[in-house]
Amino acid sequence: LAARERLEMDVDLVRLHHCLLSAHASCGSERRVEELLAREREGSADGAVAVRSLAVVIRGYLKVGKIRAAVAKLQEMRCLGHEIPPRAVSELFNAAGKAGLMKETYTSLEGNIKLPQDAVSALLENAFQSEDFEFARSVEQLATGHNTALNQEAF
Repeated sequence: LAARERLEMDVDLVRLHHCLLSAHASCGSERRVEELLAREREGSADGAVAVRSLAVVIRGYLKVGKIRAAVAKLQEMRCLGHEIPPRAVSELFNAAGKAGLMKETYTSLEGNIKLPQDAVSALLENAFQSEDFEFARSVEQLATGHNTALNQEAF
């Protein structure tokens, strides 16, 4: 019974940790997020941050429009060998579009992630609205290189 209680307590601590990460990221407090992630790294057997922690931080940063901070965490996730969830990529480009950082965000991640269909559509729409046809061509080439089908929205 003691082992089960310890496990339940560990699960509760992880949940609390994720709640704190989410709260600080959703307030845009990069310093506090980094402090919490540093503590997690110190307590980890392999010295790495859990992919769930990074996902929580990314979502929080996107809520408050901290696109560059979210991109940095996506890149960290990728460097740790984790696949970037397609939904995270879509949410990133939606937020980047609202912040006027679509092309910058794309450029910072170009070739490092697989673009889901809705992200490709958003990128192409942004490129055509700004009449940046070179950017549109680049997005199209990356999408076709990753075998991402271009839906009718993209045209």
